[in-house]
Amino acid sequence: MLSPDGGSARTLSAAAPAILLISDVDDTVKITHVTRRWKAAARALLRRTVFGGMAALYREMNPALVFISASPRFLEGRLRRTLVERGGFPSARFVLRDWSAERDVVAFKNTHIAASCAASPLPVVLVGDDTEHDPEVFLSAATRQDPGRVLAIYIRQNLGRALPSGVVPFRTAFDIAVHEHRQGRMSVAASLRVGTAVIEAVETRSRHVLPPFYRSAPRRDVGADSGGDGSRAAREIGEPALAQMAAAIETALR
Repeated sequence: MLSPDGGSARTLSAAAPAILLISDVDDTVKITHVTRRWKAAARALLRRTVFGGMAALYREMNPALVFISASPRFLEGRLRRTLVERGGFPSARFVLRDWSAERDVVAFKNTHIAASCAASPLPVVLVGDDTEHDPEVFLSAATRQDPGRVLAIYIRQNLGRALPSGVVPFRTAFDIAVHEHRQGRMSVAASLRVGTAVIEAVETRSRHVLPPFYRSAPRRDVGADSGGDGSRAAREIGEPALAQMAAAIETALR
């Protein structure tokens, strides 16, 4: 049986959440192409395409999940249906922007990341993308937490722009899974389930794995802070099963 994101459906244990996962939405888990602002609002309303493998990844991370998006509040129902009810993401809290009162996107994200962290004692993982301000906003947010509380800042490389030190770049959900495994937070089996979801999305064309506007990053920017791509990371830890999965994903993406 397949879950909505193409991964094998399975029942996760009802264990307490392990982390507070704060995630952007547009161009992080859902393709919107916010760099084309005049079309972004229409895409937010109409497009329901989510990145293959991300739902499987978030399930395996066993998080208390918070989606923070600069999209207007009236889109919450649509986003919940797209991501949670149909897309296979874990149950989540949605924090969307009041466009009449919260005009500054950076200030909006800073405020609500801080509030989400203050409301939970859990260690934090942040996931965003490079199309706007996520790398800088997330790094700033991390400096306001106790040392070591923010476990990782993952940034999807859509545009291939240079990333600041302190963030972990990724192309696919499997890249994050490999890095989480390297940090001792995800098992090989769980990482392979994420990789399987990525490959199934590519092979069935049910989900995009890379955005249509993807630009490869310059070599010097890949692995800005020891993340790198899943293929290299898998080889570095000498885990044959992960290395084989990384190679299979690279082949599927060609």
